[in-house]
Order: sequence, then C-alpha cells, then structure tokens
Amino acid sequence: ETSGNYAVSIVANPSAGSEFRYPSYKSEVISIEKLDSVESLTLSNNVVTWNEVVKAVEYKVVIENDDNKYIFDAGVYTSFDLSDVLEDVTGGEYKLSVIAVSNNTSGINSKQSEAINITKLNAPTIFSVMHDKIVWEPVENAVSYMLKYNDGEVISVDTNEYTLPLNSPAGTYNFKFLAVGDGSEFITSKWTE
Repeated sequence: ETSGNYAVSIVANPSAGSEFRYPSYKSEVISIEKLDSVESLTLSNNVVTWNEVVKAVEYKVVIENDDNKYIFDAGVYTSFDLSDVLEDVTGGEYKLSVIAVSNNTSGINSKQSEAINITKLNAPTIFSVMHDKIVWEPVENAVSYMLKYNDGEVISVDTNEYTLPLNSPAGTYNFKFLAVGDGSEFITSKWTE
C-alpha cells in the first residue's frame, strides 16, 4: 500500500496432491517501485488539476459512487477537463480521484488520490409553456441554464424561464435544456432528451 521501492522474488509451491514435494528455488530478485499518490487535487471551471508524480507515465481520473465508476485517461497531463466526458454521467454525488500510472515493467501504479466530492447536477424537468414563455423546475445549485433549440442555437439564461423573442417565426420548436454548475463542486448536467 505504501509508495517506495520493493525487492520481489517468486517461489513456486507445489499444490496439494502434486507429485512435487518441494518448492522451487527463488527467482531472481527484481526491484519495483510503487508510485507516490497524486496530491493537491483541485477543481475549477470543470477542470481538475493535480501535482505531478515523479516517474508517472500517465494519469487516470476516477469518478465513482456506490452505483457507478467511470475511469478517464488523462494522458501525461496534470489537468483534465471534465466538460466533454461527463455528458453520459448521470446526476448525483460522486468522489473524484486520480491514479498515477507507472510503466508496467518496473513499477506499480499509485493508490487512488484522496478524493474530492463533486455533484453532477440533474437535468431540468417539468416544463410548461404559456404563450411565448417556457418555464421549468429550478435545479438546486444551478448557477444558470442553457437552452438549445432545433439542435442549433444555444442560449444561456440566469433563471428557470425563457421568453421567445417577439420576432420568432411561427412553427414548431424543439428545445433541450441543461443546468449549469459552478464548475468547482457542482458539475453541469447533461442535456435533456
């Protein structure tokens, strides 16, 4: 469990009922190193950052709760933008941690870093339309909302309602909504279906 250098050798023991009665000779001793854990995890504007771990060849970002576990490849970088990868993550509370990955020949990956708590906001629900105004239930901890209509233009609003412009042409509009989080503790929801 602890980081550091280890000397390892292997001995083959005979299985019960085997015709062989004695263990093998010890293998050659090899030295392996378990990497230090990632430290100083911070989250701002949906970007998680951390301190570099000596001898790490890449990093993995882990987001998990009791029901789900997601692992994302951060490559060699000590930061990772959550904005694009969290589209498929369902709303709820999660723990976010990072693993430093060693090269497989002479090292062992670090244990998961100390986790930070994040909450993926749920998408807005319960919509009503009155004349030219669309209203939805406010999402707790949302700082604003984004609307996308007809899979085109994206509009940002600060409240849980939107009024169509007076010059909007007659027709059918298809809207999608998402709740925007603060990017530090509360992560933006996915788009409504």
